[in-house]
Amino acid sequence: VVGVNFHSGPINDVFANYFRDAGFDFLAMEGSDLATGAARELSTADLQAHVKQAYRRHPSAQAVYLLGSGNWRPRDVQPLEEELGVPVVHPVQARAYCILKRLGIGKPMKSAGRLLEAMP
Repeated sequence: VVGVNFHSGPINDVFANYFRDAGFDFLAMEGSDLATGAARELSTADLQAHVKQAYRRHPSAQAVYLLGSGNWRPRDVQPLEEELGVPVVHPVQARAYCILKRLGIGKPMKSAGRLLEAMP
């Protein structure tokens, strides 16, 4: 897995180590030098370019994790998955999956990314 966010500096190593300690084969957390909150003002094309650039630095990644609910648009997940050919996990979708699974609700959702489309 490669993670993508809009933080810079050593905090990205902390994030990556958190996922590694949790048992994930986590390649890196790829950040950015944007000012805090500036990611919310980026266009869809800019957001997607940041994700694609991070993924291309780690071509062996089998998935992409988007860190930070406020920076990413859930509607951008499916186009990224189609272009990159790997699952892209958005924090809101991950929480929805977890809640639905705990409630015993297994209703796959179309156009919501692979995670929710594969809902058992």
